[in-house]
Amino acid sequence: MLLRATALAVIASAFLATAAMADFSHTTCTSPKFMAYMSSHIGRGKAINGGKQNPRSVLYGPVTSATLVSNTGKTIVCEVTLTLGGHAGPHTIHGRFTGTAHGWQFLPAY
Repeated sequence: MLLRATALAVIASAFLATAAMADFSHTTCTSPKFMAYMSSHIGRGKAINGGKQNPRSVLYGPVTSATLVSNTGKTIVCEVTLTLGGHAGPHTIHGRFTGTAHGWQFLPAY
């Protein structure tokens, strides 16, 4: 598990240079590099809930599928499917990942 997280972090850090320039014009939501980038960030549990940063340390699973909503070149929006562990066991959730020059945002939709 730690090795997998480390590998995702390495892939994501390689992608960060591209994201920092905010040129998403050739990025797709299904690209393995961008899916790893989304997974590594969403997996840390940083999500916006009700306009506030998620106070819980939620551990979302990796992104299993993604669909492009919009891509202006400066901002990319993807609908994603991933797993969320819970007391009753893991279940699939959907959400919206937005990448911009200033960072990213994940809005879960249970």
